[in-house]
This record gives sequence, C-alpha cells and structure tokens, in this order.
Amino acid sequence: MRAVLHLAHLTFSRRNQRLFDHLNLTIRHGDRIGLGGHNGSGKSTLVAVMMGAEQPDQGEIWLPRGLRRGVVEQFVPPLVLGQTLEQAVLEVLPGEQRRTDLYRVHTLLERLRFRPEQWRLGLDALSGGEHNLALLARALVAAPDLLLMDEPGNHMDVVALASPVKVSLH
Repeated sequence: MRAVLHLAHLTFSRRNQRLFDHLNLTIRHGDRIGLGGHNGSGKSTLVAVMMGAEQPDQGEIWLPRGLRRGVVEQFVPPLVLGQTLEQAVLEVLPGEQRRTDLYRVHTLLERLRFRPEQWRLGLDALSGGEHNLALLARALVAAPDLLLMDEPGNHMDVVALASPVKVSLH
C-alpha cells in the first residue's frame, strides 16, 4: 500500500513543553488509526501538524503531491456557527463547485441523517452531536484522500455512536 502521509523525526514543543520528540509515523492508503492520550498530550496538535496548520520544530512531513486532506475539527469554528447547515458544508467547496454540486451537499446531509428542514437551520440551533456530524459533512464533501478527525465522538449520544452510517461520495 502506498503512503499518504509520512512523518519523520518530528519534534514539537509548546510553551517549553515537548509534546512529541522524534515522532515517526506512516499512514498508508486504507489505514484507520486512532490516537489515545490524556488531555494536553498533543493529539490535537499532531492533527494540526498533519493538516499543515502547525509547523514542527524539527523533522519532515511527506505528502504525495495533490493529496486532498480533510479534517473534522473538535469544535465548530466561530465564523461557521452563524451559517446554516447547508452554507457551512457548501462553503468548503471551491467557488465553481458551489454552484454545480449543491446536490452532493444534500445527498451527504441526507446520508448523515439530517432532515431537509434542518438544512436551512443555523448551526447554533443544532445539538452538539449534530455539530459533529456537520463538521464531518464539511470534511467529506470535498472527497479527501486523507481524513483526520479530532475527537469525533465528542457530544455524540450512545445511539448515534452505535448507529452505522455509510457515507461514500466516490
């Protein structure tokens, strides 16, 4: 299997605390990997480094050219909270695709069990678990090659966590 992300000898510190030291990690196409650790141990920071939002102190990050990365954030970004569910998902698509791919947004929202009447609700009117599903939709609509999820089970009830949802846009 080909690698979609390779971290070599990555070192990252924040406020004089080393979060990881000479970390090596390879993620291959088809891998499903979970990270566990205490609060403040660097899991979210590692996701940010893999997304390119944070730069390591040392080490190398290798990604294939053209790799599409998607991230499911831990919290809804404040600027997104004022948008409708439909707008929040649609905005991550490039400008031209926003006009042509609205059906993809609707199909994805249906597969994530959102009802059509929820599509025009503001995200601030949705529950915490629905926020997580909205963030998942924002990540999936762009059909990423690599999907990174930061605490995807937060605010999800037991029924939602146990209910399988098959989502494929390919």
